[in-house]
Parts: sequence; structure tokens; C-alpha cells
Amino acid sequence: MTRPGVGSLADWLSLCRAPLVVTAISNSVTAAVVSFHDVCHGVDPAPVPLRHGPFLQQSTLLLLTVASACAYLAGMAFNDFFDRQRDRTLHPERPLPGGRIRPSHAATVASLLLVMAVAAAG
Repeated sequence: MTRPGVGSLADWLSLCRAPLVVTAISNSVTAAVVSFHDVCHGVDPAPVPLRHGPFLQQSTLLLLTVASACAYLAGMAFNDFFDRQRDRTLHPERPLPGGRIRPSHAATVASLLLVMAVAAAG
């Protein structure tokens, strides 16, 4: 059992809509595939220092997917943070209006995820 306002792992996964993060990751992978295809077929992309020949470096792809995933998770947490008053009537089962996670904790975690996204993208 968790302390009131701290939330369980399931509450945090629900807050961030973690099962849907795959969509953000797939966007990064798709962009890498399209970029690779364009370079191989002579399309001149803007000079991108992240390239190593026609291939996107694996470490770069990993960092892009991490950045994308963290930005997505942060956005979902911030969405619930800013909509918590409205969600009290529309979605009382969610972690913030249900009181299972404190708003300050949600804002802190969302901010950390956003910082991680920027750091990974940098």
C-alpha cells in the first residue's frame, strides 16, 4: 500500500498514459527511416550534424526516442495537472482528482521528464 498522495506505480503509469508512449517512439523511428530513405535516394536534407554518412547513428536514434518518450510522458502528466479541476467532474477516477497523487508531485515529475527530454534531444 502507498502513502496518501504519493500514488502507486499503476497510478503514475496511468497519469502519464504510459501504455500509449509507443506512439511517440514510433514517430522517432519513422522519422529516422524516412530520413534514411531520403538520403539513399538523393534527397538533400538540410545539413544535419547528427548524421554519419547516410545512416542515423544508433546512439542518436536512441536519444531521439528517449527524448520523444519523455516529452510525451511529461505532456500527459502536465495535461492532467492543468485539467485537474475539470477532471474532478469528468474523470474522477484519474489519479489527481482521486487524490492518489498530489498535484505538486505530478508537476515535479512532469517537469523532470521535460528536462530529461530536452537533455536527450540536446
